[in-house]
Amino acid sequence: MTCKCISYNQPQPWQTVGSRILTCPEWASEHENARATICVDECIADTVLALWSERIWTYGACCGHGDPGNRSIIIDRHDREAARKVLDRIDPATHLGAWELVFDAPGISHQEAK
Repeated sequence: MTCKCISYNQPQPWQTVGSRILTCPEWASEHENARATICVDECIADTVLALWSERIWTYGACCGHGDPGNRSIIIDRHDREAARKVLDRIDPATHLGAWELVFDAPGISHQEAK
């Protein structure tokens, strides 16, 4: 799938499709990056909505801006299996990345922090 979504950070003259503004679901208010609305690349917006309908929060998404091999969505690592099931059903070419917050406290090794 090739799209013409406008890249917010590297726009090209051939990109002519603007972002879709999605209203965040109420349950998402627990996430620190949630706000009333979020702009998403038009051609991946339905995929994001499908994940949200399964209560899977997305930390970021990119349609690849003309390169379908670069479509990606970032979710919480605990939602990996559920998100992959959704993507396999509706958008199997999308890469899935998982977010994990790791604190680096002085005097504590990475292994101890887990």
